Amino acid sequence: MPNHKLGGTYQFSHLASAFHADPQGDNDVHYLLHRGDDILALCLKHKFNPKDGEVWIGDEAIAAQWGERLAALKGHQTLPLYRSERGRTLFTYKGEYLIAGDTVDPSEIAKRKGPVSLSRIVFIQPVEPRKSLRST
Repeated sequence: MPNHKLGGTYQFSHLASAFHADPQGDNDVHYLLHRGDDILALCLKHKFNPKDGEVWIGDEAIAAQWGERLAALKGHQTLPLYRSERGRTLFTYKGEYLIAGDTVDPSEIAKRKGPVSLSRIVFIQPVEPRKSLRST
């Protein structure tokens, strides 16, 4: 993982390069970086993911497939989170996040209104950074 500073801002192309992620085309999901089947980082835009602590997964086949892979990481792996706030094009590094769970419950999904139809909500929670031990 790149040595990114908490609160630092980065262009999406910089993040893709820093993580050595697979290039993305028009038919790829843009809420994460990946290399092969490995998810490397979350890159969430406010427009498509307006609620902190949630990753909204679209219902297009490729998005749903990656959403299922993301949900499968529950409790197993942390991921760096980069977020692009409303009206911004740069992504801010928010720290490491753990996949805490997910839902495909239609009544829960119906509570979220966004620009695309959703297939799943993945819940994420921040992980406290480890404090370094100093020698005395």
